Amino acid sequence: DAWLIELTGGPLTECDTCPNYKYEDLTDFYWPALVAAVQNYSAQRKLDYVGYSNGCRVAIDSLKNFSATGKNNAGYCFNSETGFYDLTCSLSSNPVDRFIGIACPGAFEGTSPISLLVEVFGDFAISALEQSNTNHVSNPQLYIKLFENCYRNDTVEDCSNSIYRLTIDEGKTSLNLLKKYDEWIDSSQDPQPGSDLSLNKIVLIDGKISLGFLLDLIFSDSDRFVTLNDQNAIYNAINSSDKSKVIIEGVDHIQIIDSEQVIKEIKEAIND
Repeated sequence: DAWLIELTGGPLTECDTCPNYKYEDLTDFYWPALVAAVQNYSAQRKLDYVGYSNGCRVAIDSLKNFSATGKNNAGYCFNSETGFYDLTCSLSSNPVDRFIGIACPGAFEGTSPISLLVEVFGDFAISALEQSNTNHVSNPQLYIKLFENCYRNDTVEDCSNSIYRLTIDEGKTSLNLLKKYDEWIDSSQDPQPGSDLSLNKIVLIDGKISLGFLLDLIFSDSDRFVTLNDQNAIYNAINSSDKSKVIIEGVDHIQIIDSEQVIKEIKEAIND
């Protein structure tokens, strides 16, 4: 079976009155409940997990908390006998057999165009969104605010080169989650995810795109958002006797999910 879980941003998972969830809500409650439900519905204790971007980082941090012990009463599953979601589901220990992480954000070591933009203007953008009482933000909303501050301050010559791909994404994110990413990008003290986590098999897949000769001298190797510094650090932090990493040249953070090579790597990882 292949199961698609929508951790954040889906058309039915974000609304103006929905909880303004924090990152820790995702790692401590949302992810364990979703994966426990997949275990219940599929009747499989061991799962292969493919996580993209935030879905990768959340999974790593949640597994660090619960992989060794599992989590009792992680959530409620559908009960076919009663017709209600009143069946208690628990997350088993070591629920993930093969872990495939795609474009996984870390502690934002090094500098990418998007992380620099957020570092310079993120506080202004978040403040503007708070003043408008917006708790669930679409990517276009966020980047409009970044644009406004970018052009107002004349600090970045051409914002569109960094963020043009993301403005077409209609996914949404809670404001508290955006604040957490802004905090990670601003801080040089936060640790990389994955420390002390042990997994059976892990494959990390990242994109790498050239920004032009001069910009390549200024910025770290990245997919415009996630740096390869982070991929290397996450790779080294996680304990596994079977781990590998893949760099796909010429694709950015958004393009990578449409890459045929990524599909090929995922199939190879779960069918070894």
